[in-house]
Amino acid sequence: MRNSVVFLLLLFFLISAMGCNRTRESSRLVPIKYKNQYGFVNEFGEIVVEPDYTDVLEFSEGLAGVREKYLYGFVDTKGNLAIGMKYGSVRPFSEGFAMFTSAFKYGFINRQGEIVAKPEYSAAQSFSEGLAAVKYAGRWGYLDTLGHMKILAQFKYAQPFSEGLAWVRLDSQYICMNKKGKQLWRSRFDDASPFSEKVAAVKISGTWGFIDADGKLVIQPEYAYARSFKDSLAAVRVGEKWGFITHAGSFAIEPQFDDAHLFSEGLASVRMKDKWGYIDKNGKWIIEPNYDYVGDFIDGIAPIRDGSMWSGITKSGQIIWTPPQETD
Repeated sequence: MRNSVVFLLLLFFLISAMGCNRTRESSRLVPIKYKNQYGFVNEFGEIVVEPDYTDVLEFSEGLAGVREKYLYGFVDTKGNLAIGMKYGSVRPFSEGFAMFTSAFKYGFINRQGEIVAKPEYSAAQSFSEGLAAVKYAGRWGYLDTLGHMKILAQFKYAQPFSEGLAWVRLDSQYICMNKKGKQLWRSRFDDASPFSEKVAAVKISGTWGFIDADGKLVIQPEYAYARSFKDSLAAVRVGEKWGFITHAGSFAIEPQFDDAHLFSEGLASVRMKDKWGYIDKNGKWIIEPNYDYVGDFIDGIAPIRDGSMWSGITKSGQIIWTPPQETD
């Protein structure tokens, strides 16, 4: 009996010790910077990827681009090197594929690091809705997920697909095209943004408004700039100040900010003078503008930068990690 009790106690302490050395599971990892090197922490402030890299990209689909010296690879959420250091540059994974460069040409790899499109394109965009815009011999077309040219390279300009539609240009006119390559209609816009929430921001004669998928103007072009709708609100600039409008074109938050980005998880990053913070949909400050850079909230955590410190922040404004004090 005594031996059994001793055995159980030893087993308990062994499991406890193992637990102390294990970081907790987290759905969100954000970059940190320590001694001029980059790594990642989880939402509990525990270092998951040691700050051993000269550059990092944010995690996407469970992998993050990292750089050692002059080459990039990818690490997983455990900090393991998942795809080796062999690329001149990389972009985050999107729909299972990541863009990379080799000898200043663009290609794509899958999550296993296998090349699905050889690096032979002079420019490229990430996959969106199963297609990726690429530039070949001076013209843009679209690759499918097998690396085949689904829509021939024929355009002077091309945007990613969104809600089944993409903007392309053959001449001075913008063409609204579907995923089969069919040109639905065209118009002489100065500029246009991808469709979001069934409308797209377009620039007409120097000012921005919104159209629907049929090309009908639904919000008059009266803004100095406009970003896409997200969470039913769009950031627009009137004069030098930014506010947010509804789909009806009325202001939900009056123009008062020096810059503004999209809402994410109920909060939007906005800038006052040189500092960024977050507001809610009523325009109330949730996190005061104290930071040089802020990102979008995902799973309740957003990346931030304050001077040389990179970390993450919760919706309550709690900084999840601070660099340890260096001793002489």
